[in-house]
Amino acid sequence: LTGNLTDKIGYQLGAGLEHDLRQQTSSYSGTSSITNLETFALSNGSVNNSTRAFGTAGLFYQIEKNQRLTGNVSVRNQAYTSQTMTTVMGGYQGAF
Repeated sequence: LTGNLTDKIGYQLGAGLEHDLRQQTSSYSGTSSITNLETFALSNGSVNNSTRAFGTAGLFYQIEKNQRLTGNVSVRNQAYTSQTMTTVMGGYQGAF
């Protein structure tokens, strides 16, 4: 969804689902020459989210016809962890 709140302020909203048709993971192990870390192992974890939700929301302020300030927030579930990822971005757009 996108629209205007005033002549200079607008919004953008989005939401959806992503689904993995196939997932394949492996555990990793190795060696190093770092003291106290001569061997290491990383398991693939016990969380396996094959269907994940995401959403975005943003605002923009139209400075001039060819200039815009933007701000966006994105939230999404992760594939191999129960933690949710949040991303915040701000920007300036200029057109020529």
